[in-house]
Amino acid sequence: MKRLLLIAALGIFLPSCAHVISKETREGTLDVPFGSIRGNIEKYKGSTVIWGGMIANITVVDEGTELEVLQNPLDRYGAIDDPDISGGRFIAIYGGRLDRLIYREGREVTVAGKLAGSIERALDGRPYAYPVVEVIEIRLWKEDVYYPMPPYYYYPWQWYYPPYYYPSRYPPYYPPP
Repeated sequence: MKRLLLIAALGIFLPSCAHVISKETREGTLDVPFGSIRGNIEKYKGSTVIWGGMIANITVVDEGTELEVLQNPLDRYGAIDDPDISGGRFIAIYGGRLDRLIYREGREVTVAGKLAGSIERALDGRPYAYPVVEVIEIRLWKEDVYYPMPPYYYYPWQWYYPPYYYPSRYPPYYPPP
């Protein structure tokens, strides 16, 4: 009976702790910071990397789709850890066509792929060397939707606090009446 309960508990809790990129793809990836690779792309060319960030631009070309991504550090599950920190930008080339309305600017994405080299393009009027990743796997994250919370009264005679907002991935908290 205890074994059955343990298996049921593991079946419930383990899937929530899984990485968004498959294990087969993650096995040969580099564990080198983005800034180090960006400074020496030729040394790491052909290596598998897992990078993520916010989509800055999307371009549909004959070969597929190019995503210009503002890189952000990832946590151990492949989600963006801190959107305020960035090591620069990279271009992810996807072999198929991605819809521009779904993969639009500002959406968070995690990409696993082979480092194919670099492309030099203008960024804010200056030349910028973008690392190029040929996508093996891509994960588009859901957008956070914020809903207003009702005011929370501490005491009947005190003013209530203004409505708070919470992201949609967390359940709403309503205080007891």
